[in-house]
Amino acid sequence: MIPAFQSENVVPVSHADLPDTHRNATRSSTLQLLDAGTTSRLSSPAPQPGTRWPWWLGFVLCAGLSWWIERRRAPHPPGRDAPSA
Repeated sequence: MIPAFQSENVVPVSHADLPDTHRNATRSSTLQLLDAGTTSRLSSPAPQPGTRWPWWLGFVLCAGLSWWIERRRAPHPPGRDAPSA
């Protein structure tokens, strides 16, 4: 009879057996995945990356906007081209 605090799936294991228990569980899970037949994912074509120019254009626009904002707020040095106040 199983105590009330312990379910049927829980098996007491000593600390010395923990690495082996984990290794065996991982191995059995991997073998189950291989037996399940994962060839359906392998038979589909590899995904093709999209075009890169929209990302490049977005980068150029963001970089240009940040440069313009920084230059607009920068104080102008005194000189011939400085705006008169």
